[in-house]
Amino acid sequence: MLTLHKDDSRLDDVCAAAESACNGISGSHEWPVVVHPHFAVFKARGGSSVFGTTYALYLRDIDTIFVNSANFFALADDLKTAVLIHEVGHAYLHATKSQDTDCFAADIFACEHGQEDSIVKERSSLGDGYVDALALRGSPAAAREAFGVWFNQKRVGLI
Repeated sequence: MLTLHKDDSRLDDVCAAAESACNGISGSHEWPVVVHPHFAVFKARGGSSVFGTTYALYLRDIDTIFVNSANFFALADDLKTAVLIHEVGHAYLHATKSQDTDCFAADIFACEHGQEDSIVKERSSLGDGYVDALALRGSPAAAREAFGVWFNQKRVGLI
């Protein structure tokens, strides 16, 4: 069971949609979802360079999901749900001590919880290799291997 504790009524519908989509996860999990106006502070904490512009993020050191008020609420409802479930994926994978807690694993989590169309649409800008790796999620080893190939190509500037 998933319970999201939101700090802003603008999150009511998207949190309800995420809780419903994730109702099959094992165990009982609760996370705060906090609207934050200045995501640049997360980058300043030593986080990823994307932290200033990303729609949402999960900070495991404080076990909290943050939503970027600068851009999250402008998203279409289906993409807001996919983004939130992606962050729930990070939180869940961390809570269950999964070996993989990166964005690829969180994308797979979101796809497995009804968000495949939105995730694929959002991630298509990363290239066919990434989307193809997601499509292999039924075979975790093959998906991870395909992701590794894509990641290494991206890292050295081939894509």
